[in-house]
Amino acid sequence: MTPLVWGLVTGSLLRVAMEALFPSAGPLSGAPVPAMLVTIVVVAVVISPIVEELFFRGLLQRALARWLEPLGAAIAGTAAVVLGATAFVALHSAAWGGVITWQSLISVLLLGLAAGVLALLLRSTPAAITAHAAFNLVGVLFLVA
Repeated sequence: MTPLVWGLVTGSLLRVAMEALFPSAGPLSGAPVPAMLVTIVVVAVVISPIVEELFFRGLLQRALARWLEPLGAAIAGTAAVVLGATAFVALHSAAWGGVITWQSLISVLLLGLAAGVLALLLRSTPAAITAHAAFNLVGVLFLVA
């Protein structure tokens, strides 16, 4: 499979699993107006995954792995994935006013870890972006279905 297919499969399956464990609060109240739906999709499925993954996996995780390289590739890679995912959770917690439910924490942490592992093993930030975008897209589909 190509890195993008790995990202698509990983993000989609992770979101479906999270929805099975922690269903979303429910559909958006009323039928969302087309402009609102387009805005949600553009921000959640396009802009956020690109910006966040370029920073967390493309920049932060790579820098951490290089900095920790003297510890060995396996330890450096693992630590970089875990630290990057932790920072990813912190960003989302701050964005939500510092209040994050344990369900959201688990969901965001697992996405951060999955994207980090994809970026590390496949050496592909686009795989992480695709996983994040698929995760968010499936989430939007659960909210509007």
